[in-house]
Amino acid sequence: MISICQHSTQSLENYGGNTLASSVAISILVRTLAPPNNPALISKGDVVHITPNELVFMRPQAQINILMSVTKARPTFIKTDFQHIGGKHAGIAADPDVEKHKAVRKMLAPAFNPRALKEQEPALHDHVNRFIGQIAKLGTTDNGVDMREDRVARRKDLSHPDYFSLLLPEDQPVPPDDFLVAQANHLIVGGFDPDTNLFTGAVHYLLENPKTVIDKILRLHTNDAFGLPRISPGDTVDGHYIEKGCVVQKAAFAVTHSERYFHEARRFHPERWLASSHPYHEARFARDVESAFKPFSMGPRGCIGQNMGYMQGSIILAKMIWYFDWELLNKGRVDWERDLRLYAIWEKPPVVVKYTPVTREKGLPADLTAHGL
Repeated sequence: MISICQHSTQSLENYGGNTLASSVAISILVRTLAPPNNPALISKGDVVHITPNELVFMRPQAQINILMSVTKARPTFIKTDFQHIGGKHAGIAADPDVEKHKAVRKMLAPAFNPRALKEQEPALHDHVNRFIGQIAKLGTTDNGVDMREDRVARRKDLSHPDYFSLLLPEDQPVPPDDFLVAQANHLIVGGFDPDTNLFTGAVHYLLENPKTVIDKILRLHTNDAFGLPRISPGDTVDGHYIEKGCVVQKAAFAVTHSERYFHEARRFHPERWLASSHPYHEARFARDVESAFKPFSMGPRGCIGQNMGYMQGSIILAKMIWYFDWELLNKGRVDWERDLRLYAIWEKPPVVVKYTPVTREKGLPADLTAHGL
């Protein structure tokens, strides 16, 4: 077991990455300096130091040690202030205070349980139908439509329960404005960015390779915009003792694109994780390490909206595939990894698509006809 000291840069020299530390660190924040297919983290070993006091871990066991520590009766790896944009309240995704995070998560949890998702599904269908109606208007021309653009009309009135109502219970005082703004920041970004990443990536990979499933898109387009950095309390990560105060994080992109964990890791194979009994199962993927794939993180700070994300992705992709034929107009001119950029959120490359409505014998449901399809 190797002890890594927060005050000793010499001990960090035992790990790969020291000569590229500055460029690799910047690449985690801004993909313009180091493109996503840069092999630096993949080829430098299981542990790479990216700053004098910060380490990135490759192996899946490290994710368990860092993110699940509180559930294993071990000291908690506290979140850094990386996501905190200022103000008294950090917001649910950024708050380093374990008890504050637990309290806010408890308030929001009822909005994401199975019963709540079922209740919200009609509203979700309505919004997706509006989106499809917009696609029918804007995406059926010869010029197509760039799927990065948000063209869905905003709702004017709240006709169904939403997440925020749980932060404003009628029988309790209204929380301070800065608290509500902090939570809204994370709920909006958490609801917008992952879903647009999934959908735009799915459209791109579907049209470059005309077959897909949601998890395969989430692996190829790593939704984690960074490695979820945590501050070590003085504990072991993947067999390495990390002294108190050191910052540790996972190498999200490097892990999901490593041949060590996924056969033909950079190739799009939607049949990758089919059950062995499935007729399209391929034995060459049987040794994939699925535990290395955690698109919604894990532990008590795992994404509270994971099930909603899967439901949204399933509904929108199913309806888009059912109602339209798709044609990628800029096929071959975009390389997703090469052209992807990361700032505060992912900046996706253009995905220009022409949609052709599919004529079906039974016609369209009234709710879609009402939205212009």
